[in-house]
Amino acid sequence: MRVIPPSILKKIKNLQQTKAENADPRINLVVQRTRRYIEQGTELQPYDLWRRPGLGSLAVTYRRSDKMKAPDFVYLAYIENGYAHMIRQDYLKSIEEKNEWQYLYPIGAATDIAIEFDGRWERTSPDAEICFDSPAIWSLATFGEPWIFRVNGGVLTAQLGQGAPYVLVDSGVTGVSAIRGWKNTYLWNHDQGIICAYVRNGVACYRNYAQQPPDLPAIWEEERSIDALPSPVAKVTAFRTNDYRVGIAAECNGEIHWVISVRNWSTMALEPHTITAAADIAVELIQLTRTETWHEHLVSADTDLDVALLWGVAYNSFRWAENDGHTTIYACAEHFLSDITPAEFQVYDEGNALFSVLDVQYGDDPCVLVLTVDNLAFSIPGDLTLKFLGSGTTKGEAGQDVDPFEITFTPTGIEYEVVDPPAVEVMWNE
Repeated sequence: MRVIPPSILKKIKNLQQTKAENADPRINLVVQRTRRYIEQGTELQPYDLWRRPGLGSLAVTYRRSDKMKAPDFVYLAYIENGYAHMIRQDYLKSIEEKNEWQYLYPIGAATDIAIEFDGRWERTSPDAEICFDSPAIWSLATFGEPWIFRVNGGVLTAQLGQGAPYVLVDSGVTGVSAIRGWKNTYLWNHDQGIICAYVRNGVACYRNYAQQPPDLPAIWEEERSIDALPSPVAKVTAFRTNDYRVGIAAECNGEIHWVISVRNWSTMALEPHTITAAADIAVELIQLTRTETWHEHLVSADTDLDVALLWGVAYNSFRWAENDGHTTIYACAEHFLSDITPAEFQVYDEGNALFSVLDVQYGDDPCVLVLTVDNLAFSIPGDLTLKFLGSGTTKGEAGQDVDPFEITFTPTGIEYEVVDPPAVEVMWNE
């Protein structure tokens, strides 16, 4: 049996979190209500909140003022006999009791309705997503009154609480849904805003209420249609995922389709870190760049052997570019491009005027491209930029996709044409 040295034994004893050792013992406690989850062998049991004749669409949202607490109120907007109303109830009572809801105020005539709170995302417990049943790492702390989105006679309006309604869409709307998207707390321009999704003339569309650059208040942005969803669309539902995305589900010809946004999570998924030093020292953080690429290999043989190693990474570049007259450009790529098409190339001048590429062929060298373009005499005197778009039609020499790249060069021998700009008539709104 080995003997533990006294110095190590002392360190082991000092690890004990006791008052005798002048320590500050702490423990994480998790407190939760019973019957919060669906347990094994149980089922979802629906029950009636209330029965009303002429009941139409409903919309529910939650108010939460403290990031570390459960919501305090459940808000419910409902349509009865073609007229919308707002009611609410305590959050706990809505789950465990069947009390009558508190009537707040009438909203107005409606055929469909949606409600949602605006708010800010706040970081919660440092143990979030680590300990079982700990709070989520981010919590939406709401503020103010709920936004109300109401459809009536094809017109979609938005109003904050009992405020004056604002017309979002003036015709053709048949259904609406709303959700508060993710807002990055570190990057101001990553704000999905309040997303109001709706069906207009059978097409899924949305407008969002988001912060504007640079650090300007939020406004309702322009209407955007969701071309990825088929039409005609009967209904839409907006939702938010737990991985920093939002989505819109749509019912189309008896089928359910959905679209999901990219994750709005940059810098939000990691907790803040602090570096401290006991003495005056200089700390320099160096950014590391990791690159995965193919390396050159040496192959030797005792007999005559031709070996071709293909360049298979997405990187490429132009070595040089020059024009030959007004309609021809020669360009040499660092690596061979296969399946070249004119649509993969663009030429534009310093005024961003675009000159179409009409044809592209290989030169004497396989890496040299001969491009036939629009007459460069109508460009602005100065440099030209040749850009490879990298949309996927043209491939690399190993058949791989190639990232976009470009080169700027100074043309020679161009006799420029001077074109007077057309007159512009200013149109004013009445």
